[in-house]
Amino acid sequence: MIMALHRADGRRHRPRHRAHPGARPVKRTPVLIVGAGAVGTVLGHHLRLSGAEVTHLVRPGRAQAHAAPKLLYDYDEDETKVYQGYHVVERASELAGRDFPFVVITLDGRASRTEQGVATLTSLGDLVRGNDTVVIMCGVGLGLRRHYLDVLGVDEERLLFGVQGALAHQADPAFTAPPGGDAEAFARADYCYAHPKRGTGFSVTRHNPTEAERFASLYNNSAVSRCSYLNPQVADAFSGALFAIWAAWGLKGWPPLDEVIADKALWALACDAQREILALPANGRFGKLAAGVMGPKVTAAYHRAQERAVRPLDLAAFNAFHHGGKVREQDVAMLRDLAAEGAGAGLPTTALRELLGRLDGQGEPRELAAQG
Repeated sequence: MIMALHRADGRRHRPRHRAHPGARPVKRTPVLIVGAGAVGTVLGHHLRLSGAEVTHLVRPGRAQAHAAPKLLYDYDEDETKVYQGYHVVERASELAGRDFPFVVITLDGRASRTEQGVATLTSLGDLVRGNDTVVIMCGVGLGLRRHYLDVLGVDEERLLFGVQGALAHQADPAFTAPPGGDAEAFARADYCYAHPKRGTGFSVTRHNPTEAERFASLYNNSAVSRCSYLNPQVADAFSGALFAIWAAWGLKGWPPLDEVIADKALWALACDAQREILALPANGRFGKLAAGVMGPKVTAAYHRAQERAVRPLDLAAFNAFHHGGKVREQDVAMLRDLAAEGAGAGLPTTALRELLGRLDGQGEPRELAAQG
């Protein structure tokens, strides 16, 4: 495991991978990434450093916008990195005959179910169904795994779930350079990212341990970022429960985390909703055990640790931009689906329904309202 080192200024420094001058060219492993937003670009950057041949599949008419090079601001190193040497295509049909050991789909859960999303998944299914390609889905949503399996037409063991550990965002006025950081480098960037202190840039579930280890082995070749493993049960349970905490944070207006925790009534409501989600029948025995553990104190400790781990990135600003704007509609829909699942199982989900009522009263954020 590569450990993060600390520089004199307190920032983390990760060792850089350098090829030996006399080394022979290594055959690159082809990886297809569906999407070239913040998540797809930062993932592609680290896979490219790992020796992968990266291709991005983007929406029609968007290839030029995503063409190389892209500048990435690394919060940990306080400098920009250049992402280049990758390919961009607009249609899966352009890749006919290509063999990709891995396809990583960065579409969110809502986009995966739209007409365009289904068309994209269908075309990907046509591309990979006849070979041994392993697909890693990054979206979350109730029944989303079943949706992917049905549309792609692949076997269970060929579909893994992946989570971007490095928090990434596009350049936007909502973010400013960290105090004492290189403001010019920050301003030049197309995207910005921060690793947690343990250096985990990506995590993948062990639905198929052999293929999960094969992907992690490839990713870890970068020597600057690490791929870890997720237990599928843990991933399924907490991918829903976290939405309750984000909802409470948004109701408070996305202040620093301690201000949300200090509102004891709201924090208790969010943690009660989290427990109700964890205890849903789909989460099995593990979910019930987790529901008994994840009270206000444990939940506060977990989120405080995450807030510290991604500094100097401002986690409140990141969540406000992401969960308060870009995917808020999807977040609320996820909570509604979870409440409906609880009702279908005869469970009251009182706290979750109250949280949803407060979200309804808050209305849409300015960004969504402006989109009409």
